[in-house]
Amino acid sequence: MEAILGNIENLTDILLLVEPFDYFVLALNLVLFLFAKKILNYFYNKGDKNSNFLMRVTVFRFLNVLIFILYGYHYLYAPTGKDSWDFQLIGILATLYIGYIAQHISTYFIQLRFGKEREVNGDKRIIETYNTRLLSILSTIFITVITLITLVRLLGFETWLEAGGVLGFIGV
Repeated sequence: MEAILGNIENLTDILLLVEPFDYFVLALNLVLFLFAKKILNYFYNKGDKNSNFLMRVTVFRFLNVLIFILYGYHYLYAPTGKDSWDFQLIGILATLYIGYIAQHISTYFIQLRFGKEREVNGDKRIIETYNTRLLSILSTIFITVITLITLVRLLGFETWLEAGGVLGFIGV
């Protein structure tokens, strides 16, 4: 019985370590995890029937689970320093996650603005055109470059020489 009470005291200590921003991040990840299918279904016309859609939902949820695991690791096992590698990894995953979401949202708005509306089986759908595909590719390249630059900065490559070397290595 005392072992259980000792674990409860440790749990309250852990809960006291968690900051309000961390609660916000965990709550946001939980909401995104639970409603991943509905959120992505809003941005895609084809929905559940497409195998690529299921892969997107899986990637969306996988990144959420990784963030949960890293937060759990940080507060359960890691030392209490803010400069530990787990927060750096959380930043990297969050950057990849935001880049992934931004790419899909930008593609959605490009299709909404420049796509052609057609009626298929009584449903109105917006289909891709050459213009929407080109703009989607350009926006994806732009978001990928911004994400890579952010990742290089998060990894600690501060000088132009270090950052250029990393980006050059990725480019090769």
